[in-house]
Amino acid sequence: MGEFFKPWRRKIGVATLLMACVLMAGWVRSLTHFEGVSLPVERMPNHFFVSWDSSLVWLTENAGVTGPYPQFKSRSITGVDDRIFKSPYYEWRWKWCGFGFGVGTGSSLTVIPYWSVTIPMTLISLWLLLSTPRKSNQQKITESTANSGT
Repeated sequence: MGEFFKPWRRKIGVATLLMACVLMAGWVRSLTHFEGVSLPVERMPNHFFVSWDSSLVWLTENAGVTGPYPQFKSRSITGVDDRIFKSPYYEWRWKWCGFGFGVGTGSSLTVIPYWSVTIPMTLISLWLLLSTPRKSNQQKITESTANSGT
């Protein structure tokens, strides 16, 4: 079993599979919970990263100050006002298959569905773990050099 994990591609495959599992857990949790992190930067727009409704949401807001340090919020879906992500607040410039980009007054919203990251990571990890490494076809040079015998 130790030989199985010797090539670098198997180690990367295991790491990728673990990341895919973490994203899958976030995906399932986002169905019942709203979780977000705000990252305020001085004299810059505030950035909010949210896991909500099977999607990763990046919200950039120019107005308002959230505090001098990152904040984490977690609530059940029933306690979240989901109107903020709907039409009156944001004009959707592009929305397709779970992806979206919306613009509001002094803010923008980018939505990336969990499946678009989790499924490719799982497939890549499976390919790295289950594919057989290629055999080296280098041939050892056995010819003698001109100075070897004299």
